[in-house]
Amino acid sequence: MARIAPKYTHVAVNGSAVSIQSGDSMTVLGIIVESAGTQGTVLVHQSDGTTLIMPLSAVAGGTTVMNIPFLAHTGLTITTDANVRCTVLHTPAS
Repeated sequence: MARIAPKYTHVAVNGSAVSIQSGDSMTVLGIIVESAGTQGTVLVHQSDGTTLIMPLSAVAGGTTVMNIPFLAHTGLTITTDANVRCTVLHTPAS
């Protein structure tokens, strides 16, 4: 059965350290990365901004979907390149 994300947060191109539910735990159900031109990368950090959880890349003009759920026990910080945007599918703060 597919999971349905009760919340989502968009992060625009060239987003610098965008905080999602900082200090609160949440389950991330997926991240969708879309390229608006050339290849680009999204960096996913713990909310402190120092611990890298994962980098996600999208090819030029393409979309990458990460659909492996994980617990973000203190929220997330997302940084996007100048040519990619992303949507984080997640649960409300708990």
